[in-house]
Amino acid sequence: MNVAPNVPMVFRGVTCKYCAKPIRLTSLFSEREMSIKNDDARVQELSSRVFVKRCRNCLKEAIYSLDQIADFS
Repeated sequence: MNVAPNVPMVFRGVTCKYCAKPIRLTSLFSEREMSIKNDDARVQELSSRVFVKRCRNCLKEAIYSLDQIADFS
C-alpha cells in the first residue's frame, strides 16, 4: 500500500488509562461504533456501552466506554 508522505494516517482508538498511549480499534469494532452513533434511537445508549481493551504497549487491560473513542494520527 502506497501512502503519500504528507498524508497522516488516522485511526480510531482510545487512550490507555495506564500509559496514555493510543490503543487502535479493529475495523469491525469501528463499524459497530458508527452504526450505533448513526442510529438516533440508540444515541442515548452510547455513553453506557463499555468494552475491554488491552494495551499492546504496557499489556494492561481496562474498561472503556464508546464515548472515549477518538481519532488518532
